Amino acid sequence: MYFAVCCYAGQEYDARLVAEIEEEKLRDAEMEKERVEHERTEKAYLRHKHALEKESLKEVMDVTLPACTAAGLPSAEEL
Repeated sequence: MYFAVCCYAGQEYDARLVAEIEEEKLRDAEMEKERVEHERTEKAYLRHKHALEKESLKEVMDVTLPACTAAGLPSAEEL
């Protein structure tokens, strides 16, 4: 549509103004979409990092605990 004036929400506006408003809405929606995707990616990264740290700690405990017990050192509960 190539009209100099168009009706928008019951009022008349210049078509360029309406196009600018719509363009801004689209940009805002795209930025929000990118923000949400970035947030999801960041949360997934943090979950992954936490799981790796937990697994690493478990492996250390699996090796350390029997060695400490064999050496006669007290367990964490006994301290």
